[in-house]
Amino acid sequence: MTKVLVLDTETTGVSSSDEPIEIAAALYEVDSTGNLVAKLDAYSGRREPTVPISFMAQKVHKISKADLAGQDFDHEKVAVLLSNADVIVAHNADFDSRMLEPLYPGIKDKSWRCTINQWPWPFASGKSLSSVASALDIPQLNAHSAEGDVDTLSACLFDSTGNGNYLKNLLTANDYVFKNTSENAYQRAASNVTPKVSEACKSLLGIVGAIVSDKNLHNSEIMFVNDWIKANPTVSTSWPGSVIAQQLKQILSDGIVSENERSSLLNSLSAITAGALAKVSQVAEEIDFHPDELDVIEFASHTFCLSGNFLLGDKDKCANEISKRGGLMLAGVTKKLNYLVVGGLGSDQWKHGNFGTKVEKAIQYRSDGIPIKIVHEESLVKFL
Repeated sequence: MTKVLVLDTETTGVSSSDEPIEIAAALYEVDSTGNLVAKLDAYSGRREPTVPISFMAQKVHKISKADLAGQDFDHEKVAVLLSNADVIVAHNADFDSRMLEPLYPGIKDKSWRCTINQWPWPFASGKSLSSVASALDIPQLNAHSAEGDVDTLSACLFDSTGNGNYLKNLLTANDYVFKNTSENAYQRAASNVTPKVSEACKSLLGIVGAIVSDKNLHNSEIMFVNDWIKANPTVSTSWPGSVIAQQLKQILSDGIVSENERSSLLNSLSAITAGALAKVSQVAEEIDFHPDELDVIEFASHTFCLSGNFLLGDKDKCANEISKRGGLMLAGVTKKLNYLVVGGLGSDQWKHGNFGTKVEKAIQYRSDGIPIKIVHEESLVKFL
């Protein structure tokens, strides 16, 4: 028998100085196939933080500081749950563990699974918890409350399939390795497509290289790549495989491959085989440009601007994906901008110190105290 703790937090924000204000956890006993034996225990609680709650965070979870006055977690109860758990499952393990570690030192030493990055869900669904729940026809009650999200994630994990349930698939994975958030996103992006990462990535590069060698892309070749990624889902958990999987999903959603879609996919695949990401890696070693590592990207009513070249497709395509989720596009960098998204193919000019006017302007605004987030295409795609 295995004891699995499903956990979620709500916080004052997403920066390193923010704090958890709500926690929920449910402890389950499961058998060797991941089937539920019993719900052993549960806890939900709130605490008053020592820092303000950011406007963006409060818009998501609707918790004000007045709601938390005088409250604190039952630390003894939480410690017992953590101690009894063989495995901790969270929908964003990097974020939840980072937020809880100051209160519960050693929490990262536990065995963790991350249901965003260790992807047990259907290929057709998005990575957000609401997307997963929708794909499995599971109602999501009290979304963005810690207790509501724990209940939803638990229901998704125990949802039955032809081969058992999703929790079984997750438990067979290796312990989750937390991200090194000090690592440059461009260095990670490039390393994810080198042969050292996995045989799957090596095979994908070989397949893509053969397909684009004649500078044409036929429907049968598109379907072959799509079917291959479905049969090798691990490659879609890492950038740029995740971007290619997302692009194929969008292209094939209506059953018709337009010439614009064909051209965009050909350009993306050609860029990979041409070594564009290796160039980005080299640039990353020569400059001190570190995009923000975000655990949340909020689309609704937030402003976005695009810079550089995108593996996902041309800027119009990327802008459309953002707009469909409620994001507002800006042509340039202003003080009203929330997110500047930098394309994953980068630019050779960056090694000469020329980031482009958009990035330079955003960096200047940030130095003046304006909270513009500069994010890499890799981060954006995680939330599409």
